[in-house]
Amino acid sequence: MPEDTDGPYVVGASGHRLCVGSAGERAQELVRAGGTSASSRRLRDAVLALAPWDVVVHIGADDGETVVGADARTISFGSNSRVLLFLRRSMKVSEGSIDLREVALGAKEGEARFVVDTVVVPCRTLDAGPTPGPDYSACVKIDVEGAEFDVLAGARSLTAGSRAWAIIIEVLHMDPFEKARLATDYTMRVMDRRTGDLVVVPPASPQRVAELLDSAWLHSQDAVLTARDAA
Repeated sequence: MPEDTDGPYVVGASGHRLCVGSAGERAQELVRAGGTSASSRRLRDAVLALAPWDVVVHIGADDGETVVGADARTISFGSNSRVLLFLRRSMKVSEGSIDLREVALGAKEGEARFVVDTVVVPCRTLDAGPTPGPDYSACVKIDVEGAEFDVLAGARSLTAGSRAWAIIIEVLHMDPFEKARLATDYTMRVMDRRTGDLVVVPPASPQRVAELLDSAWLHSQDAVLTARDAA
């Protein structure tokens, strides 16, 4: 793993250097893969190509794979002090321009207890901003380890708007009922590993949705959500 004065790094899909910790499962995965997995990178690129996004938002800041090098105004929300340290280093070595907001996002304004650092942090909603305006088009990545539905609840103005939006959300850890809920409330797509196409997951019973997402030909770690009438 290469090192410089800012610490260890890998080269991400964007070609930018991403600083990572030398210990921990996440860091080790990044080192082994040379960044995020090939399937995750293909999905990210497919969603970024869906529209000329006004803003790219990452909720649950990581090392920068999602946001460093994005061709749009970029906002990153995060409250894990250790991860934010590496993101700042990624921004520095890649000369990236990211609007970094050190707050948690959830269903309402207030405070939230962040388990990793065992501290209380400010909590905001995505609808509260900062945003370019009420009609902006947004590509959003949510990576919040189980708090996804809280973040979605705080983004109702965004998802009810008339402009284009898309949300990349990790669903691998969700139970079948949560996955079926997403397929009902939104147009939900997952990526065909063979072609890179985004395939609609139709509204169905939790068992049927789970069976579909278990298909080996699908990248079922993440799903893409768009407006219900966008299928």
